[in-house]
Amino acid sequence: MKNLLFICALLLTSTGLFSQTVTVGFEDFINAKPMDLSVISANLQVAPVLSTNGQTSNKRVYVVTRMQDATSNDIMDGINKGRLYKKVKISVKLPNGTSIVHELTNVIMLEYGTINVAGQKPTEQFYLQFQIDQIVGSK
Repeated sequence: MKNLLFICALLLTSTGLFSQTVTVGFEDFINAKPMDLSVISANLQVAPVLSTNGQTSNKRVYVVTRMQDATSNDIMDGINKGRLYKKVKISVKLPNGTSIVHELTNVIMLEYGTINVAGQKPTEQFYLQFQIDQIVGSK
C-alpha cells in the first residue's frame, strides 16, 4: 500500500496537479560527500537499458528530470564512469506537509539527455537504475 501511495505521489508530481517538493539525495555523490538534488520529477518507469554485454532489457528505473545547474557536470561524470551509489533517497513532500521517503540501493545513473526550450532554462533527464527499493519513511 505504501509503494502505491509513493508511486501515486510521484505521478501527481509529474502531471502538475498539485505542487510539492521532490528531492533526490545521494549518500556518496562526489568524493564520498552527501548531496541533495532538487528535481522537477522522479517517475518510476520500465525502460530499455543497455547492459555491459550489449544486450538491451527492460528494467525498472526512476526517470529524473531537473533544471541544469553546477552539479550537471558531476552527474554526467558519474554516468560516464558508471559510478555505483550505495544509497539514494527520493523524498516527496506533499502540499499537506506529508513526506514520503523511498530508499534505493546499489544505484547507477544512466541515459543522460538535455531538453532545451527557447526562452527557458535547460533541463536534464537521466535514469536511476537500482537493485532494491523500499519506503523508509512516511509522515
